Amino acid sequence: PSYWLGLVLALVFAYVAARHAWPAWLQLPALGASGIDAAYLSPWGRLVDHVRHLALPLATLGAIGVAGTARFVRGAAVEVARADYVRTARAKGLAPHLVELRHVLRNALLPVITLLGLSLPALFSGTVFVETIFAWPGMGRTLVAAVSGGLAGSLLDRFGESGGLLLVFILVFAPFPLIYLIAQGAFSGALQGV
Repeated sequence: PSYWLGLVLALVFAYVAARHAWPAWLQLPALGASGIDAAYLSPWGRLVDHVRHLALPLATLGAIGVAGTARFVRGAAVEVARADYVRTARAKGLAPHLVELRHVLRNALLPVITLLGLSLPALFSGTVFVETIFAWPGMGRTLVAAVSGGLAGSLLDRFGESGGLLLVFILVFAPFPLIYLIAQGAFSGALQGV
């Protein structure tokens, strides 16, 4: 899906937007990390240029999992809202917005954190296609270059292509379980006394 969505977004916001004279802020560049004139722009202009070039790849990666995650969040919130402790908090006269924030949202986010913790590595695997479509320099393109055989002068060359890729993926994916456990502990209240 990310490959197809990336092509459609590039077609709509780069080609169709320019051809039909859409407003300039909707005409987004489809290729590269910056424009050819980025070196001559002011620092603010360079930032705006990078954000404009990042918009389509980010939209492609973000849109893939949004529907499933939103459905999962809604299901978890509906289930938690029916719990006895939520009914007790309402019966005690706690303000409705406090019940939603302190009891429903906090407890509904625990399964969502689990879902996001397990889906983040999959998100990074989709970057290979997205970086290829939008000609964005990143880990995905480095992986494609390593497989096709050309990585002169990089960290991956030092350890060999397969060893270097293994090292890079360990450095990227190893922190996910730790971040996931810290986030889950923070939301469950396990870190309150620490």
